[in-house]
Amino acid sequence: MTATHYSFTNLFAWAEKYNIPEHNFPRDREKLVRMETLVLVGLGIKSLPKEIALLKNLKTVLLGYNELQTLPQELFGLESLEHLCIQGNKIEYIGDNIAQLTNLRTLHAFDNKIKFISPKITQLKNLEDLTLYNNAFSELAYKTYLELEYPKDLHVSFQAPSPSEELKELSFMLADQLLPQNTQQLEV
Repeated sequence: MTATHYSFTNLFAWAEKYNIPEHNFPRDREKLVRMETLVLVGLGIKSLPKEIALLKNLKTVLLGYNELQTLPQELFGLESLEHLCIQGNKIEYIGDNIAQLTNLRTLHAFDNKIKFISPKITQLKNLEDLTLYNNAFSELAYKTYLELEYPKDLHVSFQAPSPSEELKELSFMLADQLLPQNTQQLEV
């Protein structure tokens, strides 16, 4: 049995474990490898297999409203990925590997438990929409994210956990400074 065959066997077993319908996740290698959009929303998924890396043609991955606490390193190796929607999970951390997704245009990670997202997210020059509200950012982390230099025309949506008056003032001050120069939008 080859490693590739074993990997697809693991993928199919994972799909069966979570009762993922075949129209969402075909049990045919050829169809699966050609797939550009993966929709696995609200299926109670607790983990993704490392074999997700075999799906190199994926441009859109919708994983919202599951039970995910982490994302496998292999997901960040999907070079064609443009849209990643992981909202409504239990994810606490997005590390430096986010910078590997150089074609990423959309990251919806709201309604999680994210305490930290790597500042390397600013290296994603194609990123157009970053949505991170309703997470567990500390006030210090929130201030840090507001002060990062994001790509031009990026729509950033953060929400402070419990904004103090000082933080509200800083947010509006930064928004006033950034909008005319970089046409950035910050929602506070």
